[in-house]
Amino acid sequence: MRLGEFLVAKDLVTVADVEHALETQRQTKKFLGSLAVEVGLLSRLENIQIIMEQQKSGGSYGEVAQRQGLLTKQQIEELVDFQENTRLSLGKVLVAETSLSRFDLLMTLKEYVERYKS
Repeated sequence: MRLGEFLVAKDLVTVADVEHALETQRQTKKFLGSLAVEVGLLSRLENIQIIMEQQKSGGSYGEVAQRQGLLTKQQIEELVDFQENTRLSLGKVLVAETSLSRFDLLMTLKEYVERYKS
């Protein structure tokens, strides 16, 4: 069982709340190119060059950046990890946008982990 389903089953949030929170997560996820520019791995011009080539030839951003010699495989992997770590958590979004309290979230997370992740 996923966390959102667990929270719905506990009557702490609605299915609509979870769907909205997941959409918020997707919208706030930063693009790899933006992150690469932010941390100084690429200039804005290099980022634009990668995006333009990606639109022409297809493939992922990372593949194009590697093919152009602008990012290494390791740098791309680190950017992907950073991208995942900077994403808003489902719980944070639900606490911010619903009546779910931080305390209720933490107590439910504890129960969820004990039940499903052991």
